[in-house]
Amino acid sequence: MRILVVDDNLLSSTAVLEQLRRAGHTPVVSPTLSETLRIAHDPAPDLILVNLAARAVDPPILIRTLRDMPGLRTTRIVGFCGHLEHNLRTSALTAGCDHVITNAVAFGQLGTFLGTLSEERSKE
Repeated sequence: MRILVVDDNLLSSTAVLEQLRRAGHTPVVSPTLSETLRIAHDPAPDLILVNLAARAVDPPILIRTLRDMPGLRTTRIVGFCGHLEHNLRTSALTAGCDHVITNAVAFGQLGTFLGTLSEERSKE
């Protein structure tokens, strides 16, 4: 699966990329809004992971922008953050995230979570 990871934190993006590679996926990381919009078309990813604590992008604006792009309207978008603060989770889901997960899941159980997403997708 081709996965776009939007994260401006080198430590967390490295951890997520490592998990994805170990699970056999093809991850691409982008730290900025402009780079994310460029990468998102070449070709469109199967999944987009967004660090909701990113400072180089405004995650809700980025998520809404991605949702408005014709080739990405059905692409799954998953936000991740250290804590599932109610307002952060709500703003991400309102913007168009399909799921919001904690860093603990993103860094340690991502393969399992992606397997669950794949099962859900096959039932649709």
